[in-house]
Amino acid sequence: MITAHITGIGFVLPLCCGMGRDFSQTAPQISDAQSENIPDKRGLPKLSPTETLGKPHTRFGRMDDFSRVSLSAVAFAIRDAGLETREERLGAGIFAASYYGCLQTDADYTLTMADSPSPGLFAYTLPNTFIGEASIIFNLTGPGIAIQDENPFSSIALKTALAHMHVSGDQAVIAGASDIIPDGLESNRARTINGGLYFTLEKNRAKDRSYGKIEYDGKGLRFNNSKTDNLSSIKESCIKTLEAKQK
Repeated sequence: MITAHITGIGFVLPLCCGMGRDFSQTAPQISDAQSENIPDKRGLPKLSPTETLGKPHTRFGRMDDFSRVSLSAVAFAIRDAGLETREERLGAGIFAASYYGCLQTDADYTLTMADSPSPGLFAYTLPNTFIGEASIIFNLTGPGIAIQDENPFSSIALKTALAHMHVSGDQAVIAGASDIIPDGLESNRARTINGGLYFTLEKNRAKDRSYGKIEYDGKGLRFNNSKTDNLSSIKESCIKTLEAKQK
């Protein structure tokens, strides 16, 4: 049995964004600090690098939607775990599942090729570009893995990340899913949504930083001794566990 603790949650979802420890189930909406940021056409909040990364970042505004949403959710997960303030390198990788990935950006870039190809768009025509950005910003030295799956918000990324931790001996990983459904395409074939949801997993961490224990037996996942196979349900269970501790 492969085990780890979930110590951080980060999400950028329609009308809902932030870190696990700042999230209220009774008010799943943009916080007061973000209320002036009108959601984009997909219902996702428009965030600044200071809000998401905790500091300015010159390339943040030039990113495509997929990279910006993914990086923000990963950053929230890292910050929620309290790992953003350390100075030393962290041997943690990022495991990111998606179905469409940066397909919208690929299409946008293709439209520029006949006249003047856009280098700004070209930089984000790979679904793992944001992983490199996050690794640089947060000084991560682990592997960056982009996973293509028809059901990215299932547990595919968590299972892959836990298997990696078992084989490599790495003490921490960030794993989850993000997607941007391209204009004109329906999501009925792929069970996916616009947005991103990521978790920080650590093998050893003080109990006060843990939302609970996640276990993988090579087939299925259990979180706090309950079977699960969905990122959203894991997030909800984490929040309930946190609220119970705070009472």
